Amino acid sequence: MTLNCIIVDDEKTSRVAMSSLVDHSDSLNLVGIAESGEQALELLDEKQVDLIFLDVMMPSMSGFEFLDEIEDNHNVKVVLVTGKKDFAVKAFDYAISDYLVKPVSRNRFKESVQRIRKSVSVQSDSDFPSNLLLLKLIRFMHSRDISFLEPVPSRKSLLGFSYAMLTENLDFDNEADALDILEEAEKDEIISGKFVDTIYLCNSCSNSYLNIREVCPNCDSSHLVSNDLIHHFSCAYMGEISEFKAAGYGETLICPKCEKKLKHIGVDYDKPAAIFNCQGCAHSFQDPLIRAKCLNCGADQKVEHLVKKEVKKYHLTAKGKDMAEGNHYIKIRKNGEQMPDEGESTDYFIRALKNEIKRKSIAEFDSSVGMFRLWNISELYQRIGNVAKRDLQKELQQILSNDLAPGDEITFWDYETILMLFPEQRKEEVESVMDEMGERMKELIKDNFDDFKLELRMAVLKVSEDISYERAINELLEKTSKSNV
Repeated sequence: MTLNCIIVDDEKTSRVAMSSLVDHSDSLNLVGIAESGEQALELLDEKQVDLIFLDVMMPSMSGFEFLDEIEDNHNVKVVLVTGKKDFAVKAFDYAISDYLVKPVSRNRFKESVQRIRKSVSVQSDSDFPSNLLLLKLIRFMHSRDISFLEPVPSRKSLLGFSYAMLTENLDFDNEADALDILEEAEKDEIISGKFVDTIYLCNSCSNSYLNIREVCPNCDSSHLVSNDLIHHFSCAYMGEISEFKAAGYGETLICPKCEKKLKHIGVDYDKPAAIFNCQGCAHSFQDPLIRAKCLNCGADQKVEHLVKKEVKKYHLTAKGKDMAEGNHYIKIRKNGEQMPDEGESTDYFIRALKNEIKRKSIAEFDSSVGMFRLWNISELYQRIGNVAKRDLQKELQQILSNDLAPGDEITFWDYETILMLFPEQRKEEVESVMDEMGERMKELIKDNFDDFKLELRMAVLKVSEDISYERAINELLEKTSKSNV
C-alpha cells in the first residue's frame, strides 16, 4: 500500500530534509509541498492525500490552526514535525498519528511510516462492505445467543435460500455474495459450518432458478422426440420402435426386415438405447447435450459451467464471539472485492510507473514496462460467466506473479489487457521472461478449456525519462493492436 503524502513547512532546509526521507520510502508518494497552511489547504482540495507531515511553528497559520481547519477530514493521517517537544501533549489532543522532533532520523521516520501504514491497512480492511455485513451478522448471532444460523428455503431469494441479517441486507442481484462472505469467514475461523445442501447457480447472474433440459447437439433446440431402438435377435436388425410398429398393427411389433412378430422382450428382442429426433433441424442422435437456461437473465449454458456451491448452517466460534464483542478487527475480503476506491490496483500501478519515470531522470539504469493483450478472451468470458471469469483472471495473475521479482508490479488494465512494470530490468531480459509467461497462460487456458485457443499479443517498452506514463501505455496499446497481430 502506497500513501500519498504532502509536506507542510515554512523552512526550506526542513522541506528538503523531509523530501529526502519521503523519496527513500517505498511506502510513500510525495504529491505536494507547501510553505504555509494556506497552501496546504489548496493542496488538499487538488490532490488525493493520505498523510501530512506538518510543521507546528509557521507564520500566519500555525500547525494547530491548520488542524482546526481540517478537523472533519478523518481520512487524512497527520504527523507533526517540529523542533520543540513542548507541543506533544497538545498534539495528541488532536488525535494525530505521530510526533517527530527535528532533526528526524531515518530510523525514527521509517518506524513512524510503518506504524501509520499498519493502522491504515486495518482501518481499510474493516471498511470493506463484506466486513461490515459480517460484523452485523455475528453481533446479531451473539446478542441473541443463536446456536446455528440456518439457511431458510425461499422462493423469493436468488439462491433459493436466505440467511437472516445477511441476504436481506444485500440487493437481490448480489445475494450470492452472502455465500462468499460466509465461506471466507469460515476460512478465517470466525464461524464454523455444517453441510446442508449443494446448489448450482447461473454463471452469469448467480441465480438458482434454472431450466435444465436436453438439447440437440446440432442446433441447440430442446424440441426433441425420443424413440427406443429395437434389436431383433434372430435377424440382427436394429431400428427405431416406430419402424417396428409401422410394420405391425396396434401395439404389435413386426420386424421390417424379416417380417417376424416380436413377442417377448429379452427373448425375441431388446432395447439397447434410445434415439433422439430434433423437430427443429431433423437431426437424429443418441446423446443429447444437457444445458441450463437461467430464468432470471436468460443465459443458456452447459451444466458443467454452472457454479457449484455448498449451503451450510453456521455457528460462532470463540474467535467470532470475540469479534462480535469488539475485541478484534474483522479483516476478510470476499472473492474479487475491491477497496472502496475501485481501480486501486490500476492507480497503484500508474503511481509506480510515474515514480520509475521520475527515478530515470536522476539515475542511469534500465527499466521496462510490458503488456499482454488477450484478444479473444472475451469469447471465453461470455461462455463461462462472471464468476468463473473472476476465478480465471485470478489464476492468470497468479501464474504471472510467480515469475515476477519482489519489486515488479502487475495489474489488469481491463478484462483483456495486462500491464507489468519491471524496475531495473533490460528490455531483452523482460521479453524473454514474458515469452515464458505467455506460454504458461496458453497452457492454463488449454488445460481448462480444450476447445478454446487463446490469441495472445505482447509488447515491451523501455522506460524513459522523456516519456509520460500515458504515452508509454498508448505505445504499448498501439504495438499490441489487432492490426499488428
